[in-house]
Amino acid sequence: MSPAAEASDADAEYHRSWTNKVARTFRTLVWVVLAIVVLQALFGSGQVSGQRAALLDQFQQQRNSRVIAMIHREETVSLLGVPVSKFIDI
Repeated sequence: MSPAAEASDADAEYHRSWTNKVARTFRTLVWVVLAIVVLQALFGSGQVSGQRAALLDQFQQQRNSRVIAMIHREETVSLLGVPVSKFIDI
């Protein structure tokens, strides 16, 4: 094999390895973003309920009385930012 052909093969191998690394990095990045979105959706709804409970507890302590609240609201379930379904939460 001539030196020019060997150099061409080395360049092609370098290009393949570089593109494979970029593709692997991109796939990993997509999976990480997807995992973050899913975890945010799972734990985000509980955070609102916790904040609401803390606020009601603070109100009870300030007034030295019991607070009973009925909160009626429409919840939306979304997948990757696209609304999938809605339901009424009491």
